[in-house]
Amino acid sequence: MSLVADPYDFIDYQLIIMCCTQIVFRRCIALLMITVCYQVMVFHWEGDDQVGRELGNRLYQQCKDAKYTDFVISSSTAHIACHSSVMAAASPHFSALLSSDMRESKEQRVVVDAYSADVMRIVVKICYNQPVQIADDDIKSCYEALDYYQIQYIKPVLVEHMISDIKAKNAISWMQFGGKYSLQNVVDKAWQIIHSEFSTVSDSDEFLELSSAELIDLFKDNARNNADFLVAGCLAWINRHENFTLDTFLAHIDVTRCSRPYLRNMLAEYDGNPVLDHRSSIIIARALADIQHKNKRILVMGGRENRHMKSLSR
Repeated sequence: MSLVADPYDFIDYQLIIMCCTQIVFRRCIALLMITVCYQVMVFHWEGDDQVGRELGNRLYQQCKDAKYTDFVISSSTAHIACHSSVMAAASPHFSALLSSDMRESKEQRVVVDAYSADVMRIVVKICYNQPVQIADDDIKSCYEALDYYQIQYIKPVLVEHMISDIKAKNAISWMQFGGKYSLQNVVDKAWQIIHSEFSTVSDSDEFLELSSAELIDLFKDNARNNADFLVAGCLAWINRHENFTLDTFLAHIDVTRCSRPYLRNMLAEYDGNPVLDHRSSIIIARALADIQHKNKRILVMGGRENRHMKSLSR
């Protein structure tokens, strides 16, 4: 009987496993050493704000000296040389313009008619991260330009200045501007001033230059305000604008909230006053009657309550 040897009988599995384990262990150690050495050798720098400002200052100086500039912003009164890379980095609008096949990209020049040269100089300085001083008369134009060119990082600071600048004499224009650009904080502050100082607001040129539709909207939103001030403001507006009479606006004012002396004076001035037409006088007379009737009801109810309290006390 012959014996047949199985080749697998001569394999030492323990030895193989031990060798493989040593190989894997040595490679892990080598990889760990490489990783540690890499971490030790890498130098990490997060940058320096002062260096960034200095680079911005140098770039803007080159811009003012027209050195290495490759792009021009032209208006009717000035030509502003600048670096296309800086403008594209600061403004998505300029980035899209300069990367397109449009004439401005090929000629490396853009003509701006919507904004003055002074406003565009401020826009360029902001793109170079330079300090700027903006006059109050230019705040709106600068914000409009920054919004158009999609330069966002200074806009919150401008909004804070807008809010601090709102007064009775300019509250209406700020309210309209805030509504146009969805600046709710500006709108809220302007309405707050209009509500609290309507008598002063109604004397401003902005108020007197409103259209009739804008004036009606203003009355609707000021329903809680002193009705005497609303009617007085309306009369001041009508004196500036011809072909309007008071009845056009009284439908949008709760005249019964006016004081009785004020309404009586208006009726006394009816003769000879072209603003107070017949229909207006009827509206005012009815409002005065309603006020008197309401006061009588209050007196009657007050008397009944007093009698009821006396009977209870007995």
